[in-house]
Amino acid sequence: MKSTGFLARVVWLAAVGLCGAGSATAAEPPPAAEAPEPAEVELGLMSFNIRYGTARDGDNHWDRRKGLVFDLMRESACEIIGLQEALRGQVVEVLAALPAYRDFGAGRDDGVHAGEHASILYDARVLSLHADETSRGTFWLSDTPDVPASRHWGNTIPRVVTFARFVHASSGAAFWVYNTHFDHASAPSRAMSAKALRNHIAAVAGTDPVVVLGDFNAGEGSEPMRLLLGGEGSEPESAQWPRLFDTFRSIFPQANDVGTFNGFGATKNSEKIDAVLVTRQFRTVGAAIDRRMPDGRYPSDHWPVTARVRLPIVKEEP
Repeated sequence: MKSTGFLARVVWLAAVGLCGAGSATAAEPPPAAEAPEPAEVELGLMSFNIRYGTARDGDNHWDRRKGLVFDLMRESACEIIGLQEALRGQVVEVLAALPAYRDFGAGRDDGVHAGEHASILYDARVLSLHADETSRGTFWLSDTPDVPASRHWGNTIPRVVTFARFVHASSGAAFWVYNTHFDHASAPSRAMSAKALRNHIAAVAGTDPVVVLGDFNAGEGSEPMRLLLGGEGSEPESAQWPRLFDTFRSIFPQANDVGTFNGFGATKNSEKIDAVLVTRQFRTVGAAIDRRMPDGRYPSDHWPVTARVRLPIVKEEP
């Protein structure tokens, strides 16, 4: 018995010594397996009506609340931010506060800088505009969409849509973003705007992945939203137009407290008129109506709406 234990111990010690000595006869460890390329890219999306900087809002004037807006944008860490009611000076201030971002958009009054911008901000560390300059632009919600400041559908002020195609730097995945602000007073204008937006997406983006950001000034059961999202009273999805899905409802289908307009505290129980919409290629993994009030103050008369989405990586052919 003692002899057997002794021999076993000698064999065990020899084995330990051999492994520890790194003998040339020992097998080399296999090379580390390369991490598989990710199958999806995750993006943060925000739609935010930041309220005109020239509005006479007293204690809620832009100069008194812009720091709150900047902080919410930073903390959201969204790669895409769609602004509504942003004057050029406000866009410049936002870009100065968020130096990693760039913007694309034009003023609705002249197609350059004058009037409201429906600007698309993007994190230039992660995304770039598509190289083809024809894959971006601004069009007016009217019978003459290429004419700056045009309006024909009952809206007394011009309304625009900004659109652009983006490429994800590390994966090569490409997708379109549309940002808009429908008219606040004219229901016919809002319905015609939804049709124009839908038709442009079908004609320009086709079957590519699409994000639509906006202040639609229309509740969830309205005609414009039925036209964009489908539902009773709308045509079925077809090859002519892509159906959109509300990211917030993808996560919270039964939520009731969904109002996005607060009127700086004057409006209660409002409808959900701001939204982040996506085509079926995107998978929504998170969504929120951001009602944070730093120091008890409203950042804007609208709450920002955010979403986290994942998009399968399909690289474009060179």
